[in-house]
Amino acid sequence: MPDTILGELHTDIVCALRYYCPNILSKWTTRLRHWPPTEAVQKVISLGACLTPVGFKGSEYQHVEWRVCFNAGEIELVNNLNDTQNKLYVLLKMVKNDILNPRKKEVSSYTLKNIVLRIAENNP
Repeated sequence: MPDTILGELHTDIVCALRYYCPNILSKWTTRLRHWPPTEAVQKVISLGACLTPVGFKGSEYQHVEWRVCFNAGEIELVNNLNDTQNKLYVLLKMVKNDILNPRKKEVSSYTLKNIVLRIAENNP
């Protein structure tokens, strides 16, 4: 059985500050899309963002850089995926964890999630 079904649960605990960023979110809301529904878009906007003290890997200023995170909004979007989109996401994560990661760690769950969200957004 694949490790992804009965495997370990890994978590990160990161301090974060609430971040009000209407300009960033308004650009996202005006993008042409087929998905998610308007109600979900409004919910994502209401959830806002967070600032986390996580710098860009390899940067000489990594120790003082911060990242804008949209975790709550991303969770809302994933929860709005239809059954087929959700199965695609799970399948890609299984491929990543069971086939790709034992060889190379270059593909992240974050990348896969954003690929699935963009596919959902662009396809009716």
